[in-house]
Amino acid sequence: MCMSILAAPAAGGKSQACLTWLLERLRPAWQQQHLPEALLVAPGRLQHNQLRERLQHQTSIGITIADFTEACQAIIAANRQPPRLARRPLARQFIAQAMLASADEQTAQGQRPLLAPTGGVLEFVGAAIADLKHGMVGPDAVQAAAGADALTAEVALIYGHYQRRLAQHHLEDRAGLLWAAAETLRDPACRVPWAYIAVDGFDSFLPAQRTCLDRLATHAEVFVTVPWSTAPDRLAHQRFATTLARLRTTCTTATWQIAHTGRLAPAFDQIERTLFVPPVPGGPVAAPRRSPPPLGDAGAPCALWQLETRAAEAREVLREIAWLRTCHGWRANECAIIATDLAEYRPWLEAIAREFGVPLAFTTGETADRLPAISALLLMLDVARDLSGHAALRGWLASPFFSAPFSAAERERLAPAAGMRAGSDDDAALHECVSRHCEPLVTAAEPRPLAAWLAWLDARLRTFNWRPGDADRAWCRIAAALRSMAGPGGMPPLSLDRFADLVRSTAATIVTRHQQPDDAVCVAPLAEARGARWRLVAVIGVAEGLAPGAPPANPLLGATLRQCLRLDDAVAGDHLSQWLHAFSRADQRLIVTRPLRADDGSDCPPAHAWDALVAASGIAPVGCGPLPLASAASLAELHAEAARQGAAPPPAGSRHHARHAAIGIGHAALAARQRASDPLNGDASALAPLLAARYGPQHVWSASRLERYGACPQQFFATSVLALDDPAADPTHRERGQMLHEILSATYQAAMETATPPRQQLAGVAQRVFAAHQAYARQPAAVWHWDAIHATRQLERLIDQLEHEAGEWPVLALEQRFDGLPIACDGATILLRGSIDRVEQRAGGELRVIDFKSGTATVERDPAQNRHQLQLPLYALAAREIFDRPVRDAVYRSIRDGAVSGLVAKGHTLDAALAAAQSHVAQITAGIRAGAFPAEPPADGCPSWCPARAWCWQFTPRRF
Repeated sequence: MCMSILAAPAAGGKSQACLTWLLERLRPAWQQQHLPEALLVAPGRLQHNQLRERLQHQTSIGITIADFTEACQAIIAANRQPPRLARRPLARQFIAQAMLASADEQTAQGQRPLLAPTGGVLEFVGAAIADLKHGMVGPDAVQAAAGADALTAEVALIYGHYQRRLAQHHLEDRAGLLWAAAETLRDPACRVPWAYIAVDGFDSFLPAQRTCLDRLATHAEVFVTVPWSTAPDRLAHQRFATTLARLRTTCTTATWQIAHTGRLAPAFDQIERTLFVPPVPGGPVAAPRRSPPPLGDAGAPCALWQLETRAAEAREVLREIAWLRTCHGWRANECAIIATDLAEYRPWLEAIAREFGVPLAFTTGETADRLPAISALLLMLDVARDLSGHAALRGWLASPFFSAPFSAAERERLAPAAGMRAGSDDDAALHECVSRHCEPLVTAAEPRPLAAWLAWLDARLRTFNWRPGDADRAWCRIAAALRSMAGPGGMPPLSLDRFADLVRSTAATIVTRHQQPDDAVCVAPLAEARGARWRLVAVIGVAEGLAPGAPPANPLLGATLRQCLRLDDAVAGDHLSQWLHAFSRADQRLIVTRPLRADDGSDCPPAHAWDALVAASGIAPVGCGPLPLASAASLAELHAEAARQGAAPPPAGSRHHARHAAIGIGHAALAARQRASDPLNGDASALAPLLAARYGPQHVWSASRLERYGACPQQFFATSVLALDDPAADPTHRERGQMLHEILSATYQAAMETATPPRQQLAGVAQRVFAAHQAYARQPAAVWHWDAIHATRQLERLIDQLEHEAGEWPVLALEQRFDGLPIACDGATILLRGSIDRVEQRAGGELRVIDFKSGTATVERDPAQNRHQLQLPLYALAAREIFDRPVRDAVYRSIRDGAVSGLVAKGHTLDAALAAAQSHVAQITAGIRAGAFPAEPPADGCPSWCPARAWCWQFTPRRF
């Protein structure tokens, strides 16, 4: 056994060298029909996906791609029962509990605790414990090194309590898994699951990782790549030099191979060779800067853009990509966007990409194995491997994604996920189902080629009528990846266990959020910008506060203590290596952008990497001037930019003429707002005569339209006045809500007509309504079936609650519709339309108005300040007019859980709520008729579908 280490600069072909090394060792074994195990370790999901894509074009049977944590879990599992992984939230909770236990112990000893479990202290304690575990230092060693230092002694005490809590629950955190794997590998008789191990994509290695690599080399052949440069004195490569020195110290038997050249284009090679070089005082003057390339020039190798806001960054970069796709024939997957803070930029990228029609593929999101339909398929494979596994059997047999040959009664009986006792009725029912339905899963135990296993799986999916639904695209990508691995044939056969593991590992590397297409722009955070290359790379957000900085020193582990415990020292400038990787990912075009202003309007200074890139490239940053109308990437952008520039509108009578004129008024108001000392906000008073005529006394209002203006007048202006892309809710949720309302109303109507309890009518009514809507369902039939059962149970609970209250509040009216009903509002009268779900009347003649919600709904705050929840008070006014009786209360009632939220229940008097609503409606209608449409974004951000985003100066996308 041996270890080989390859050191090469960025873009030096290290990843391809890893794959070549693995394939050279596996091919002779394949030719002998032998299948050795091989492991490829990479740090992030983007690297996993890129390596898997490269392997798809070659024969990759027998190669498992994983990160270091997964590899450590496999090593421990091969030798003993592995501990479960404690995720970050649980580990943080255990640390807080350990700090409280430590404080109690110190107080009992008459000592005063120094650390309290607050947010910042928890972070430092957690980081200190992780550092100690990475260095394979236990609580006793920390206690011995503490001496008279009370703070270090308290850290050791907390560390010990934390470790005991993990052991008590048979858990381990990520740092502990590294240490446990290193200790497992100490045993010469330790079993390692792989014959060949390649490690790629790491800038540095933790002490426990280096120990693992050194000990793995005694059990398997190991190949490691590290970044390196011919100029190790440069700041960006200081970390790499330290990495090499530490590897040389730990892995004394390794053989080294040093490569001095990369594969960068000349323009990027110049940047890579001079990036982050500190200026020499009194040195030569920098060369004159070149003229900046035009924004649309596909041949310019590097462009630096200074743009006003983050939204402008996302818009300009996506327009450039859309232009290259349209005019130069580039594919979307040849481009990548690397964001310094993906959480901040993601809403903008998604909203603008949807407007431009540019597909995006985020490297962060749900993977295919998390989709319910794919999980059901993986359960079926687990059942095929072991028919005696009760948990997998129950989950698979009760899965709604397999609609045959299981009956509804069998599904109902096998649906609970609880365990079973041997010999119980449930256990007997389970084995009866196994004997009746699982026969097609029984297969011969001998290994088969991958293509044969894929054919076997396709046949089983057809036999059991698997319905992937929304997961169909994800399954197509998984199947394509597996077929590409099969190669031209003649590969070593696989066992069923190995095939099932291969399907699962492939599903775990495919990101499926938003049904991402294969040909899509890759969007990744800065930390994952390595191991892959694209024709165009755009690095956005190169500004202070967004870009990563130097990691802060941990005050709990000082330099003296680290030296005493032999912990690694932090490397100065270590964060700069991320920029080096990001700027060296492009083959043809590199775009780097920074915002000039933050969201609050304050100045946003550039990051150090921006200044270094300007000096290294010799390119002067450019701003964004007026957009040529021919460069508009969407119809909305064309209208908005034409109106902003005062361009001639489309011919009168065309369907775009009125829209152009209205947007022009909006831009004129924005220009006036920017010029005036008294800022204008949404002033469209020039349209007042038209609005007064359109929304005059004869106009019939709906509560939802009034609420929309109350939530954000600018959104009302865009969706109602301009009729721009009036959005609808998710059709699946909307249709489900309509069905539940229809079932509830029809159930009570049938009960009143037949003088029977509503529960007796519910099942028949629900069956008829669901059958009528099933033709329009967007879900698989089995999912629809289970959704119907679940919804019916919700309605049963709701009806039971309503019937329990029926003694005091009997039903007066259901689905009470009204249209053009006059409602008095502060001296004026409006005409209102709507439908009240339920009106109840008690013995004294007082009414209660109920509006059912398929989700949850609450009265959020004082009605006097609440302009976007007007439905309840308006319906109460309507009920008072229709029935000429006083209204006692108006409430929302959730169908999901029966929860009630009403005006009176929140501590407000109904009369005050009705008066506040009348005042709000009067103000809203007056504002609409006067042309007052200020932008008032909601507290949680604006919906991404709002068409006003093309011009709204306050558009703030919702955060995830």
